[in-house]
Amino acid sequence: MHIVVWARKQGFVVPEALQEVGLSTERFAGQPRRVPLVAVEQLLEALSRRIPGELFALRSGADAPTTLLPLLGPMMAASPTLEDAFDELGTYYAAMSDHFHVRVSRTASVLEVTGTWRVESELVVRHGSESVAAHWVAFARAICLETPPVVRVRLPFARGSAGAQRARREYFGVTPTHEPGTALQLAWSRGGDTRLNTQDAVLVSLLRTPLEKEATGEGLRARVERALLAAEKPATLGVEAMAGELGVSARTLTRQLAADGTSFGELSRATLERRAKERLARPGAQVRAVARELGYASRGSFDRAFARWTGATPARWVAAQSATDAGSD
Repeated sequence: MHIVVWARKQGFVVPEALQEVGLSTERFAGQPRRVPLVAVEQLLEALSRRIPGELFALRSGADAPTTLLPLLGPMMAASPTLEDAFDELGTYYAAMSDHFHVRVSRTASVLEVTGTWRVESELVVRHGSESVAAHWVAFARAICLETPPVVRVRLPFARGSAGAQRARREYFGVTPTHEPGTALQLAWSRGGDTRLNTQDAVLVSLLRTPLEKEATGEGLRARVERALLAAEKPATLGVEAMAGELGVSARTLTRQLAADGTSFGELSRATLERRAKERLARPGAQVRAVARELGYASRGSFDRAFARWTGATPARWVAAQSATDAGSD
């Protein structure tokens, strides 16, 4: 979301960029929200076409305002020290994200934060890592009483041009190392006062409740929905596979979803219908390709599933949508 905010501030016509890759502007409108990984990849592709240079991810992360801190963990700004803030960040990602894991370690002299991606998209890893790294550093600079210096940066993608490397060195204050295939890693010196200027007991109490719900499993439905939206081939996922992905038993998953008034089958059906319609609505979309992308074994099985959801085959649904669009013109 903060990349979209930054692009708008720079004067880029974001809706046009999104439309180029078949994305709805509603995905990225309003308050920070979760979007499927495939949509993030398409957004990055669209912006990289329109924004010259290699560094829009660095610039967007550096420019991200602290009002977007929920993207990094709402408890961060309510922590007493930078070390505690990143501990909360690790807890937040463990409960909320299926694609990015954060680990915090410390010695007497160094605070080290490592972010590991569970995605295969080079585009997401490259731009996501650079934007997140810049955002972390901007966070420390914005609200530490005494900003600690960055002593190490490791980026999990190729170095790029000399100009890009120079810009990164100037921003981080150290020369980053580039090791494709590894984890994102930043380290700060712990030699000074790392207290934050935002610590507030009332803020802590307000932010703790929603995070604790996620950590205890009360937010399991939301985690299932996010995993289905982000899955490469959601039609292939059953309750056992989803339970393994989320680190719970199939029985626990089924029981907690039932207590929430739903089931894995209902959530899967709703997500598949949503993703199918989004892909079929793209200009030039091919039904067979959409079926394959969602993980269906054949065009026929996709046709039958889509007809159960909507009462029409994919081809007839596309034709009806086209007729509606033509009539609205």
